[in-house]
Amino acid sequence: MRVLIVGGGAREHALAWKLHRSPQVSAVYAAPGNAGISLLAHTIPTPVDDLAGLIEIAKSNAIDLTVVGPEGPLAAGIVDVFQEAGLAIFGPTRAAARIESSKVWAKELMARHGISIGRWVRVGEAEEARRRVHEFGLPVVLKADGLAAGKGAVVCQTSDEADETIDDFLVRRVHGESGSNVVIEEFLEGTEVSVFALCDGQHALPLIGARDYKPVADDDRGPNTGGMGGYAPPRYATPALMERVTRDILEPTVAAMAAEGAPYVGVLYAGLMLTREGPRVLEFNCRWGDPEAELIMPLLRTDLVELMQACIDGRLQDTKVEWNDGVSCGVVLAAHGYPSASAKGEKITGLDDLENGVMAFHGGTRLLQSPSQQGGWLRRSLQGPVVQDTGIVADGGRILTVVATGTTVAEARARAYANVDRIKFDGMQYRTDLGAVDPALEEIWPGMASTAGTADRTREPESVSAVQRTVEPASTAGVDLAVSATTQTQPGMEDAIIPAPKAAPIVAIIMGSESDRPIMDETTKALDTLGVPSETHVMSAHRTPDRVRQFAKGAEERGLRVIIAGAGGAAHLPGVISAHTTLPVIGVPIAGSSMMGLDSLLSIGQMPGGVPVATVVAGGWSARNGGYFAAALIALADVDVGVRHSPRRGHVRGWEIS
Repeated sequence: MRVLIVGGGAREHALAWKLHRSPQVSAVYAAPGNAGISLLAHTIPTPVDDLAGLIEIAKSNAIDLTVVGPEGPLAAGIVDVFQEAGLAIFGPTRAAARIESSKVWAKELMARHGISIGRWVRVGEAEEARRRVHEFGLPVVLKADGLAAGKGAVVCQTSDEADETIDDFLVRRVHGESGSNVVIEEFLEGTEVSVFALCDGQHALPLIGARDYKPVADDDRGPNTGGMGGYAPPRYATPALMERVTRDILEPTVAAMAAEGAPYVGVLYAGLMLTREGPRVLEFNCRWGDPEAELIMPLLRTDLVELMQACIDGRLQDTKVEWNDGVSCGVVLAAHGYPSASAKGEKITGLDDLENGVMAFHGGTRLLQSPSQQGGWLRRSLQGPVVQDTGIVADGGRILTVVATGTTVAEARARAYANVDRIKFDGMQYRTDLGAVDPALEEIWPGMASTAGTADRTREPESVSAVQRTVEPASTAGVDLAVSATTQTQPGMEDAIIPAPKAAPIVAIIMGSESDRPIMDETTKALDTLGVPSETHVMSAHRTPDRVRQFAKGAEERGLRVIIAGAGGAAHLPGVISAHTTLPVIGVPIAGSSMMGLDSLLSIGQMPGGVPVATVVAGGWSARNGGYFAAALIALADVDVGVRHSPRRGHVRGWEIS
């Protein structure tokens, strides 16, 4: 098999290295490539946006598979034009690549299908943006709608920073048309994780998680970059967490895109924040991450060609992925001035001095004819004589990613930094704190061990076995979107971000807006204390009436027994649900005006004949009572719930059942 790689960064170097090792691959080509890739592949200086030129390369060199690295050509439709030419290519179509190329489109998709995200709004004018920032409060996140080479997201800690970013995006237009629309997001607190999944349009095959570091300097100081390094997998990315992410985020996203006529084929990259309410999507990318690809490829045991072919052929359901033991840590070495205008032309030394097993994936490098030999770790790995002596110089931006593996994060990072010390070029900058802290999930949220199940109890700290990381794909084929796109809240959610031992939800908690979540979380807590599995959805009788009706009509068939609906103002949501199901519906009034929820209470209590809705009064305690009442109804026919419910009814302490 002859493979063409489109791109010229460290991500593409890692892909070239991995594909070069495949027994199925006889030749690797790259366009445009870089100095490191040229030691493994035939490099052709064709830009990634020259789609016609890339098709000509594929045809003239009898390429069997093209692999696209960067997001730009994917957003421009390279997959579409290759497919029209009858050429095999790995990656999403232009329509599917909108998951990254338009933040607004992605946010709207997730909102339509109930995939958990933070509050956000789109703006197109500077003054409107300033007003919205004031409404959101600080800190706040501003993102360019379109592609911005990993530099279109800014976390603003002060009003001055927000004003400056708004001016950059909407006045000075530093990102051109990509920044003509700006997404303003609430700042989510928690711990970040990057999760990747291979997709064939219907199935999602999750890979391992990774932790990357965006700010340029230690302690997350300085401007955001494309990524300054990281490690994989983090200790908190337990099997149970990955299972939840697959179920609540990856599967619903694949199903949603298929339902909307843009089936996703390729690698899907979910950037997540692990909040106290569970994983929330920060953004999706339509390609391998950089530096995450450099972290993942050394750990991947399964042939990458086989995995990519399974995606293209639509047979992921029959595919497994296996991993090598251990963890990886990668340190990005950047040019002076990065991420702004960065220096070029500095000679790089020390690549021949790296210890065996340590990799230096090339990003911004180019070859310079010189008498010296600079083959480095790649030349040692190739068989046969090397006829070309080259020197390697920095070519701006992120120059190299030095990656080492080990049995623990501490060992991997120690090896990586020890070899960083052997590499020199003028102005070299890098972070020194990558992987310095690798918390367990229990350390992020105390009490996690009691709710996380036993999926990773045997795992030694900072060590991962290959057996534990053998994963099978999850399928979304034939799944009702109203089911597959839910955001689930399981026992222990007030202290945890992953579910307790798996059980199908029997209570649905519905809210009209994300702003209702603090009140409705009290309902979840009540159900949690009684071990009643529940799920949580955001849908509106006004904004998404069709989805509300679809959900209500299918609720009983899915095994739900009670629906609890919270709504403010006119509070139509409980009544609309009750009109389309025979299940018991409990309304929770939400105080959203000067009437302190009385308007909602009266509305819920005045349903027409034949549309019964029980109700509690407004407030957190009443929302919790809604959960207790749902459990009482279920206990009438469910012995297990009754066993847990009855003792708690026998002891009342103040206003709280305990």
